[in-house]
Amino acid sequence: SDLSHHSFLSQMAFTTEHAEHQAEHQSDDQPQTNAQPHRDVSLLEDHGMYRAECGYCKRLERSAVNAGMWAHVMYSDVYEAMMVRGWRRSGKWLYKPLNKHTCCPSLPIRLPSSTFEYSREFRRVHAGVVKHLEAKEEEGRTEKDEEGTHRKKLGIAWVRPVADEETYALYRRYQRVVHGEDDDDDDDDDGDGGDDDDVSGAEQEQGRQQEQGQDQGQEQSLKQEQEQPQQQQKNNKKRKEKEDAVDVANTSYARFLVDSPLVPTKGGTSRVPSPVESANPQKLERPSWLDATFDEPPADAMGSWHIQYRLDGDLVAVSVVDVLPCGVSSVYALYDPDIGRKLQLGKFTSLYELDFSRRRAIALGKENSDYYYLGFYIPSCPKMRYKATYRPSELLCPVTQAWRKIKHDSTPMPHAPADDMTIQDIERILDAPCTHQPKESLEVAQIGPSVLAVSVG
Repeated sequence: SDLSHHSFLSQMAFTTEHAEHQAEHQSDDQPQTNAQPHRDVSLLEDHGMYRAECGYCKRLERSAVNAGMWAHVMYSDVYEAMMVRGWRRSGKWLYKPLNKHTCCPSLPIRLPSSTFEYSREFRRVHAGVVKHLEAKEEEGRTEKDEEGTHRKKLGIAWVRPVADEETYALYRRYQRVVHGEDDDDDDDDDGDGGDDDDVSGAEQEQGRQQEQGQDQGQEQSLKQEQEQPQQQQKNNKKRKEKEDAVDVANTSYARFLVDSPLVPTKGGTSRVPSPVESANPQKLERPSWLDATFDEPPADAMGSWHIQYRLDGDLVAVSVVDVLPCGVSSVYALYDPDIGRKLQLGKFTSLYELDFSRRRAIALGKENSDYYYLGFYIPSCPKMRYKATYRPSELLCPVTQAWRKIKHDSTPMPHAPADDMTIQDIERILDAPCTHQPKESLEVAQIGPSVLAVSVG
């Protein structure tokens, strides 16, 4: 079959001129080794083409066809250059749908955050959060503002990904209540269009077995603790807390939302202006986070982040993002089901990420640095078409490999056939080619049978 092998090089159209140039200019007395790029490199392991169950059309056969790689270490500029060529990550796994062969063609989607259009739908999200923040609560749970009105306290803090129990508990509850999934099953419907579809079944099964073993021992452990001296119970509690932390780190949740190949950079030279300092150009009457407390990273702090949203100190939502040289990439969002649906926290987290991307671009002071990446847009999947409501959005054309605007008409989202969306059909929802910066060239040096060293040229 012509699908039996799709190498990394054939999918990426990378250039190897740099490695060849180095090899040609080695002196005769130098050892003949594989050429290494002269800058920091990303180490990727090519796994070629593979088939998997589709998380969108749910066909019984393994109808999703992707190219896959394992990222051992990756720099943000390399990952961004791969994203604009159609790749995405799920934990440390990188994949690219092969649209000519897969069941549900998937197109990368993004929009410039500085020109984002606040529709009535998104203004209602802000209004709902503001109303909730100003609602009166029982004494002692809120603070009074200058007018004596009770207000809940909203806090937004950025932290590096860590397998903590608080976020993990929220994730498991979100999966059970919102998606009806088993405890640690990865889900395919989220703020980023299900970029976890390619987590291997073996890894998921291993995580489930670990969780089941932990649950089965809880009842017996509780009985034993009641019969033990107080000091021994304290020691056991400390040991159990330590064991629980290890368990979280080995779940599929951690492999999907905590593990990241992106090399974090501390940054510190560019402070992102606050929402008060940088008013939204569309002049919202009252952005819902205007009075929030913020702990945001510098504009040049690259890598993966967890954004924690708290109401009166309680964790109500977490979104996962990658901060890249030219923008912010949304990975996932989860929230407390009791309040998340009412306040539409899935949309709220996206709106905040969009605004941060806009403010960050101001701090960086360079063009084409305000993009907000929403993952894949799947025209044939109704539940994924909501991404087209973030306007004006662009799709990566599978034919020209250029970013092209979506035709936004009077309908809420572009119309698409339900079952037979092909590459040719996609042309109907794309406008004329739009202005876009040229792609960064990527240089590759093969340092093993399937291991590649990649850097931005």
